[in-house]
Amino acid sequence: VNGIESGAHLCILGDLFDFYLRKGNKLIFGDKYILELLHKCTRRGIKISVFSGNHDFWLGNCLKSYGIDFIRFKREIKYGNKRLFLSHGDIFFKGSRWISLINWLSKSHIFYVLARTIPEDILFNIIKFASSHERNPIHPINPYLDFCKKNNYDIFILGHYHTTDIIKCDNKILITPGDFATKYTYLRIDDKFICLIKKNKIINKIRI
Repeated sequence: VNGIESGAHLCILGDLFDFYLRKGNKLIFGDKYILELLHKCTRRGIKISVFSGNHDFWLGNCLKSYGIDFIRFKREIKYGNKRLFLSHGDIFFKGSRWISLINWLSKSHIFYVLARTIPEDILFNIIKFASSHERNPIHPINPYLDFCKKNNYDIFILGHYHTTDIIKCDNKILITPGDFATKYTYLRIDDKFICLIKKNKIINKIRI
């Protein structure tokens, strides 16, 4: 983030944390350092939008105090003459029944109420177990392709599925940027190109 220029717009497509939860003013799961780092970016004139992920669905109220925009589920962005669709993406394809159950439960008020009453050590073990079994398997065909074919946008940028792809789908483009935490990949969009970057090197790009 240190290389992001003032006036830029940083979009984080969910799962900023492996898990996020707070009880009152106490942060139970999450990393306050990350929030403070992003807050420094906002003070430098960088706009930040964080999309809800299945691991940090309840992050919204906290982000407001750091000057960060929180987006539930999805947003359409007009960029030049292109319509971009951005989302964490977990609601747009089905994983296994186990994964679908975890994703549904993590977004429900039932979970939120239970999490605030369960002792922290027990809650930690439950979340650690669920998180370790929740990762989506790699599919031979990108699972977002059907969603892209059925919806009328020029470019789809979707997270959740931890692979790095730029795929042409009819007259549309599907991008899954990967994972900046473990694969060190991210996207940079300028006036002419969307660039897929790994460790500060462009590994793929498309003209927009």
